[in-house]
Amino acid sequence: ELHDNAAARRGRTARDELAIAARRTSELRRTLAQRACRGDGSCVEHWASAEAYAWARSIVDSRALTFRGAKVLAPLADFVNYAPHPEGRAYDAGAFFLEYHRLDATTGALVTFADRDCAAGAQLFEDYGDNTNLVYLEHHGFVPSAPNPWDCVSIELPTLDADDDRAEQRVRILKALGERGPPSTCVRRTVLADPPLSLRRYVWIAGSNRSTLQRCEAALDDDDGAACPEALDDALPDGASAAFRGPICAAIGRAHDDAVAVTSIAEDAALLADDASGLSAATTLAVRYRLARKRLLAGLAASCDGGGAAASCGAETTDDQCGGSTAAAVLELPSLDERVRRFNDWAAAQRDWPTLRVEARVL
Repeated sequence: ELHDNAAARRGRTARDELAIAARRTSELRRTLAQRACRGDGSCVEHWASAEAYAWARSIVDSRALTFRGAKVLAPLADFVNYAPHPEGRAYDAGAFFLEYHRLDATTGALVTFADRDCAAGAQLFEDYGDNTNLVYLEHHGFVPSAPNPWDCVSIELPTLDADDDRAEQRVRILKALGERGPPSTCVRRTVLADPPLSLRRYVWIAGSNRSTLQRCEAALDDDDGAACPEALDDALPDGASAAFRGPICAAIGRAHDDAVAVTSIAEDAALLADDASGLSAATTLAVRYRLARKRLLAGLAASCDGGGAAASCGAETTDDQCGGSTAAAVLELPSLDERVRRFNDWAAAQRDWPTLRVEARVL
C-alpha cells in the first residue's frame, strides 16, 4: 500500500515501478558483465545485489556534490567539513556554493576555492550552501553544531477554505498574481523580518473576505491591478503588520507547543551533555536535530512576542533564553511517570490522528 501511494504521487502504479526497476536491473547486469566484471558471474551477482545498491546509494547520497541538479563524486573535495560562513549573506539558491566550486562541463575537472580566510595549521571549513538541517541529516549524516542560517521549521498555514467556500476563487487570484502553487510551509528565522512574497500573498488571500475577493478577481481579470491595491506587492501586509503576524505567529505557536510537549530544550540539551546516557549514534543525531528545531521555533516565538536577544536561540545562547530552564535546573529532569503522562496527553490532543488505541505505560 505504501508503495502504491508513493507511485501514485509520481503518476505511476506500483506494477509500473516494479517493471521499471526490473528493466534497470537487467541493464545493470548487462553493463556489469560487459565492462566491470568481464563475464565473471559471481562479480555480477555481487554488484547487482540489494546490499551493493544500498552501499552505492549511501555513497552518492552522503558524498556527492550537487551542481545544478547533477551529482558529482569528487574524492578529497568532499572531505571539507561544514561551518556556516562567518559573514552573513543573503539566500541565493546555491550561487554562493557554485562560486567556490567550479566544475568544467567539458573536461570534468573540479576546482574548489576557500570561501574564508584560514590560519596556517587550522582546519578548513566551508559553507555547503542554502541547505536545511534536514538535508544534512538525511543525506550527509550530521546536524550542524552551530546555528544554521538556512534551517527552517514547518508550520501549518491557514487553509484557503477555512471560513467559507471561496477556496477556488482564492486559488484563481493567486494564479492571476503569478503564483504556481502554495508557498513553502518551512519558515526560516527571517520570516517576520523578510517574509517571502509568495507567503505574504497567500496569507493576504486566505484572510480576505468575500467582497474583497470578488472585487480583486474582477480587477485582475481586467488587468487592472490598481483597482485591487491590496494585491500589489508594495501594498501587501509585511512581516510587521498584524494581518501577517497574526496567522503566522499563531502557527508558530502551535508548532512550538507541539515540539516541547514531551521534552523541553533544556532536557534535550542535558541528554546530549550526559556522557552516561548511552545514546546510539543515530539517536544522538535525532536528538540534535529536534533540539535545533526547538531552538529555532523558540526564537521565532520570541520574535512574535517582541523578543530581542532570545530571537536567535542558537548554540551560543543559554537554554533559559530559548524557553528552557536555567543550567541548575537542567539536571532536575521529570520522573519517567511524568514523562509518560506528558506523552499520553500530547498524543490524545492530536486531532489529525486516527482513533488512538494504544497508550504508553511504565511497567
